[in-house]
Amino acid sequence: MVFPINKNLWTSSYVLFTAGTALLLFGAMYWVIDVRRLRGAWVTPLVVYGMNSIAVFVASGMFAKTLTRISVGGEETIPLSAWLYENAFRSWAGDYGGSLAFALAQVGFWLVLMWILHRRGIHIKI
Repeated sequence: MVFPINKNLWTSSYVLFTAGTALLLFGAMYWVIDVRRLRGAWVTPLVVYGMNSIAVFVASGMFAKTLTRISVGGEETIPLSAWLYENAFRSWAGDYGGSLAFALAQVGFWLVLMWILHRRGIHIKI
């Protein structure tokens, strides 16, 4: 009778939960931004990501794979992504806080790059 929400197995309950949550968020943002026209500086990062969404999707995926393929360390090598997480984030923020800080740093990194493209009028389209 109970079907757990399990990300690792990509269960149907997980897919339906995340798709439903994304749809609710999308609907709320549409209502606030387009219907109610409540716009401000808080919308700008969303516009920047949206104008180059394919570029940031592809580039971040390639960058993540590159970070995992580059090894650092002496005798026991570890991927560069793990080294960055351990030394730059986990060391001062702990396990969960470090993971959150690492994720936010990546989002911020890509926001800065996409902001530069946006300011120069470069919008990558298919």
